[in-house]
Amino acid sequence: MPTQTLLQDNLEDGTLNGAITDIATTVTFAAAPGWASLNAGNAEAQERRIRIGEELLYITAYTAAAVTATVTRGEEGTTAAAHSDGDTWEEPPTADDMGETHPGVSWSSVQYDGSDWDTYDLVAFTLDSDGAQNNTAKYRVPLQKGTYDMALVHELGADAGIYTPTLAGLSLAADLSGSADTIDGYHVSSTVLQRDTITGIVIPAAGEWMFKLKMETKNASSSAYYGRFHSCDFGRTD
Repeated sequence: MPTQTLLQDNLEDGTLNGAITDIATTVTFAAAPGWASLNAGNAEAQERRIRIGEELLYITAYTAAAVTATVTRGEEGTTAAAHSDGDTWEEPPTADDMGETHPGVSWSSVQYDGSDWDTYDLVAFTLDSDGAQNNTAKYRVPLQKGTYDMALVHELGADAGIYTPTLAGLSLAADLSGSADTIDGYHVSSTVLQRDTITGIVIPAAGEWMFKLKMETKNASSSAYYGRFHSCDFGRTD
C-alpha cells in the first residue's frame, strides 16, 4: 500500500473578516496569511488556492502582510457561493505538496488504497497535547465524495479532554450528518488503545480537507484537557 506524507500546520488557514457574495472578487482575512506577494504574472499564483466551505477559489493577486486578496470563484468544478463573516478558509495542498516530505512533519502519514483513495489512516505514535484547553492537531486529508466512518484510537484517562473533530471547519454530526460531534477521552482509570467511531460522515465533494482534532471541552470529572491519540482513520462505506 503506497503512503503519502501528511502535512501538519505547514499551509495557511484562518477565518474571513466580513461576508462575501457569490460574485465578490476580493476576500478579507481576519489575519494576514504568511504568503509572499504574488500576482497573475507570478508563477506561484498558479498554485495558490483557498477553500471556503465546498468552494475553491484561486488567488490572483496578493501583497505580503495584507489582509485582502483578489480571487476568482468556483474553480475546479466547485460552485461559487456566499460566505459569512467568520467562516473558515483553508489552503489545500498542491499535488507536489501531497507527494513530498516537508520539514516539521510529525509522526503522521496518510495511507490510501491504490487509485480508489477510499480509506485513509492518520498514524501518530501517540500524539500528546500539553493538557491546555483548545490544543488542536491539524492534518490535510484527501477524501472522495461519499460516506465515511471515522475511527479514533486513543488513550482514556482521568485528565483527558473531549475530542472535537472537524473537517474544513464543519462539525461531523451537525454539518456532515455523522453520528456524533465529539469523543470523550475521560475515564477514571487509564485505558490504552481505546477505539471510538463516528459513523455516517457525508463528504459532499472530493478534495483535500483540513481535519482538526481540538481539545475544546472536557468531562466535568476530568482534571485537564489532555488528548493522546495513536491513529485516526477514515473508511469509506458507500
